[in-house]
Amino acid sequence: ILALMAPGIPRSASAQILAVGGQVPVNRSVLEDHTWGIGARGQLSLPLMGITLLGTADFYSPDCGDMGCEFQDASLSLLWSLPGIFAARPYFGAGVTIQKAGGGWSLEEGEDWGINDRGINFLAGIVLQGRSFRRFQPFLEGKYQAMQNFENQTVVSGGILLRVF
Repeated sequence: ILALMAPGIPRSASAQILAVGGQVPVNRSVLEDHTWGIGARGQLSLPLMGITLLGTADFYSPDCGDMGCEFQDASLSLLWSLPGIFAARPYFGAGVTIQKAGGGWSLEEGEDWGINDRGINFLAGIVLQGRSFRRFQPFLEGKYQAMQNFENQTVVSGGILLRVF
């Protein structure tokens, strides 16, 4: 499919945008409470076509008392926005998510184990760009994750992207 699209993809550097950044997510369903985390994201955009490939990784430390558990999340999503470059660019998309929980969650006293899960995500957000935000672009995003084993989750993230080129 990409080979068929290649002739229509603009080749100039201004038509392609690579951005990396940090984010602060809050997950609504980890241990039935709001759990704050820290994360990273990278994206490759073709703004003249309105397409973005987004990868994220989030790390949470839920309150498990003295057990000290951890929760990790990685997603790969395809986003769509209106073609062109605007001061504020709303977007929406879907993708896949993998998660791992481990550390202090245990089946029995003293037995630690890790749980892996996968699912799909649906997300929408807005990125500020334009003249005031040429290099650093703040964003706000909402994501719904439908998981196979874990409970479905709602995640709200905000952060700043650094436009590499």
